[in-house]
Amino acid sequence: MVLERNASLDILKLVMAFMVVALHAGFLSQVNALMSYLTVQGLFRMVVPVFLVINGFFFFSVVSTDKHPSWFKRIAILYILWMTLYSVFWWQRPDGSWGSLLRLSETLIFGYYHLWYLSGMLLGAGLLYCLRYASSACLLACVIVTFLLGVFIQYAANYQWFHSAYINKILMFTPLHRGPLLLSFPFLSIGFLIHKHALHRAISLRFIIVLSVCGVLALLAESYVDFLLTHGQKGFDNFLSLIIVCPAIFLLCMKMTMPFDSKKIALYSSAVFFVHLFFLNILRSETNLSGIKLMLPTIPLTLVAAFFLIRLNARWKYLL
Repeated sequence: MVLERNASLDILKLVMAFMVVALHAGFLSQVNALMSYLTVQGLFRMVVPVFLVINGFFFFSVVSTDKHPSWFKRIAILYILWMTLYSVFWWQRPDGSWGSLLRLSETLIFGYYHLWYLSGMLLGAGLLYCLRYASSACLLACVIVTFLLGVFIQYAANYQWFHSAYINKILMFTPLHRGPLLLSFPFLSIGFLIHKHALHRAISLRFIIVLSVCGVLALLAESYVDFLLTHGQKGFDNFLSLIIVCPAIFLLCMKMTMPFDSKKIALYSSAVFFVHLFFLNILRSETNLSGIKLMLPTIPLTLVAAFFLIRLNARWKYLL
């Protein structure tokens, strides 16, 4: 079954791409510490999981029509291409020590900065593909276990629940909890299951609205508690409330059908996501800008670059 393009999803993706820019710029950091934390370390943290739910939803069609080889190829090329383009920021020739080799290996496997999203999606989707014939109950159980384990590791690391410095050091390794198995896989699988059981049609709009509002409030509340307990000094990726708010936001947009051609909006969302860090890095190195003052020049520069990227992508389809 071929799904019609839903413009509301593409608009959501564009909005979330700008949320990523705001997150990486340190939104409101020079204005108010609490408001900055509630957005950067709270509300904006739902962006990547929502992206993963969307991709998991369409991955069901990819698997059902045996188009997975081209899907995996496309994501792998995107990863290699953008890792190469960003290598001007992350590449350092190893000095021969184990530490430098491990740091380089970590970057190559898990990705530079925001590119962890691609590596996580590639490896997480690989696991999901291996489990494609598993029962929905089995897959849901895997989702719950992996998601809760990721949340546990995140909180155990930030709150130092273990007295062993060695264990805490392991738990603080970001790709462990914000990686293919404990973040990408569960949210990809949620999208996969939504499509498999047509939950976007079965669940009422009223229920989804209530769930979305409750999810957003829960995420803000959870972030607020973390701000109080850590004095705003710890960052979080794995929130317990994400399991509610991310599928709810996706389902809400699926209900708000806008059947017009919005492919260019989708291309702009991808371009903004991929290219914005070039300008953030350059502006940080050449100016003293931060927070909103850093975000404001980054957005127009990113949009101009996105315009040319989209034109290039028309000739070479693997840029976006």
